[in-house]
Amino acid sequence: MGDFSVLMGRDTLIYGALCYGAAGSIAACANVALRLCVDIYEKFIEGDLKGSLKAQFALAPLRIAFGLGTFPAVIKESLDLLGIEAGPCIEPAGPLTSDEQAKLRKVLIDMGLLK
Repeated sequence: MGDFSVLMGRDTLIYGALCYGAAGSIAACANVALRLCVDIYEKFIEGDLKGSLKAQFALAPLRIAFGLGTFPAVIKESLDLLGIEAGPCIEPAGPLTSDEQAKLRKVLIDMGLLK
């Protein structure tokens, strides 16, 4: 059997996967909060487990906000709010409602990603 690497595909479990030997992650949240995703990995590799876990907890609200809409609507809306044109979702995925947009805006503000 050949060598292989495991990558975590669930953004809320990056830290845990690294603890169990994963090589890294494929994080959808990195499109919006790249620094936090990189911090989880870099701090873990540097041995700063407390800092890595802190970054993991800081990222969680964005990943949990994915429940506000159909993938990738939350990512596209987040990028739009941050001033990065991401274009509309392709059907059958649709845009967020005004209420969902307001909730997402609050998540981004609370995370310090948006003023």
